[in-house]
Amino acid sequence: MRKRWIGLWLCLVLFATFFGQTPALGEATPEPVKMIVMTWDDGTGLELQRQLCDAFEALNPHVQIELQSVVQGYDEKLSILNASDKTPDVLLMWNTPQYVEAGIVADLTPFIERDNFDMSIYFDIIANWSKYNGKIYGLPQSFTPRCIYYNKKCFDEAGLDYPQEGWTWDEFAEIVEKLSNGKKGADARYGFVALSSQTYQLAGYIWTNGGTVVSPDGKTASGYVDSDAVVETIEWYKRIFDMSARSLIATGEGNPGNAEFMSGKVAMMDNGMWPLADLVTDPSIEFGLVSPPVPKAGMQFKTVVHSATWSMFEKSQNKDLAWEFIKFAGSPEGSKIMSGTNFAFTPIKSVVAELGQDQGLNKVFFDMMSHPTIVPEFTKSPYFFEADGEFGAACERVFLNNEDPRVALSEAAKAMDKILQQ
Repeated sequence: MRKRWIGLWLCLVLFATFFGQTPALGEATPEPVKMIVMTWDDGTGLELQRQLCDAFEALNPHVQIELQSVVQGYDEKLSILNASDKTPDVLLMWNTPQYVEAGIVADLTPFIERDNFDMSIYFDIIANWSKYNGKIYGLPQSFTPRCIYYNKKCFDEAGLDYPQEGWTWDEFAEIVEKLSNGKKGADARYGFVALSSQTYQLAGYIWTNGGTVVSPDGKTASGYVDSDAVVETIEWYKRIFDMSARSLIATGEGNPGNAEFMSGKVAMMDNGMWPLADLVTDPSIEFGLVSPPVPKAGMQFKTVVHSATWSMFEKSQNKDLAWEFIKFAGSPEGSKIMSGTNFAFTPIKSVVAELGQDQGLNKVFFDMMSHPTIVPEFTKSPYFFEADGEFGAACERVFLNNEDPRVALSEAAKAMDKILQQ
């Protein structure tokens, strides 16, 4: 009798084990699917994206994700793949109009509406990054505003108070001058590190001064890039530029100014949240953060925001599955993974509160998110960046060659109009 009960028990165990790992009678076994996700990240960003993919695979055991990193020539690679009709499924996107007009990314609006996906979980300005012509082409991965980093030791040595919210352009210029020691070569120290052609960095100052680079519909530059507000902004920045260190990264890419700030050669830099992970672990630098200066006392800075979205290739052969991945990546669960190790700020308001990302040093970034700002102007036209090249060239002539700002910007406006009105 005992043997019979043992035998029956073993049968029950085998039955439960076997049927617990297989679909119920009548259910189809999911076919294995391979999905390809493209990113431009490497290092920590790529590691976190791998964790994101692993988490999705754990929830969907029939899915295998290949994570492809294209650090250099990302846009060119996208164009080549799109022309071949053999595209991956999911991609990181930053330039919505260009990707849409090139036919690279799919409209996610039908998926969002079908699943009643709540876009209000995101900060408004970030959710609008991937909108174009009334449609939505991505869910936010991460974001950062820009602020001023300052080296407290430099301020202490110069006998200066630390900067406070609401400081003015004139006060900023005076501080930059006082922080510069006037020496040359290896002993030189500057109050600020400036760039000659990073127009996106300048945008926040232009917006705060009441200007824009192009018209609301993105088709005209005349009357905008050459307006009094923009001319005044460029004149002020020229004053700062002439007193400042020049970034070794002249194009304004790759975390500009960070190397100079980390070396102690400059006392202040304008940057996003990217340097934080290195700075908070470096005991040799005691630093603070403050919002950028404003034209006049009592004004609020209108920050620029850097962001990226998870988007779908228009030619993906696995669109429903691609959407499930994007939806997971854009959810609180996915966002928490991507917010690890100080890599990025989550774009989801509830997760910010849960993780306490808006506390301590980070508070200045999130305080700026409560200020009125402007949706990036490049979201208005697929030709914006081509036109913006003319604006950048005009700025370089002003900053490097001392050309009159009004003349340079007037010439840029005419060239930009021809591009924008194609």
